[in-house]
Amino acid sequence: MLIDALTIIIFAAGKGTRLYPKTTRTPKPLLPVCNRPFIFYTLSKLQKISTTLKILITYSYERRLFENTFKRYFPNLDIRLVYAPAKGHGYSLHKAYKYIKTPYVLGINGDVFIPKIPQIIKRLLAEPKDQLLARKSNNCNMLFNSRTKELLGIVFRKRKILLYKYECSTNTTYSCGEYLGLSFLKRKTIETAINKISTSAFKKGWYFFGEQDFIDTLYKAGLPLKVNILPSPLSENYTFNTLEEYNKIKAQLCQDRTK
Repeated sequence: MLIDALTIIIFAAGKGTRLYPKTTRTPKPLLPVCNRPFIFYTLSKLQKISTTLKILITYSYERRLFENTFKRYFPNLDIRLVYAPAKGHGYSLHKAYKYIKTPYVLGINGDVFIPKIPQIIKRLLAEPKDQLLARKSNNCNMLFNSRTKELLGIVFRKRKILLYKYECSTNTTYSCGEYLGLSFLKRKTIETAINKISTSAFKKGWYFFGEQDFIDTLYKAGLPLKVNILPSPLSENYTFNTLEEYNKIKAQLCQDRTK
């Protein structure tokens, strides 16, 4: 499958409140790591795949900082900024949809860097199907059917939230994984979800949190998804949500780059 069949959406519209005051004037994906904005590492990997790759990046504030970053480091990449007030990934998907012209879409969280993203994309395009990408981890936040791999619910603050309205039977064998912030979807799947759920549905308190509201959007539209557990080292990643994690990831990524 040609790379021209794919659009990348990088979700970067969050406020990063747990990182205040660092994110007061600088969006989380633009925070410096090893003298580069964090989003630089994902875009540099995408650039190696193809300079014609279509990339949409959602944002909610400081557009000029994003523009300056892309102008400085990636002047040849086809990047379009899409304004999406910080109401979660589901809302960002609504706002970005009109710019999607390809049959497949890969959603990437802006606060995640996965070094093996080129290899992952190659695998996804070889057998394209709707899926959420995860890994085995003690930090479980996704529940799925062990046999069918169908997503059943999420774990938020140690609380299980089933996405289906009915309770799963006692015979169901559950598996657990950690969402990698990657979602591969057909454009038709996104279109179906958007036609069923209007942007007015996105308001404070409606969604779970972050990427889970994006998952919830698809479920509310009656579009169950399957979970694909990626093996290591494909699933190795860098991400952060707190100041402590940010400082740790800076040291780790800088060290790994010098190896």
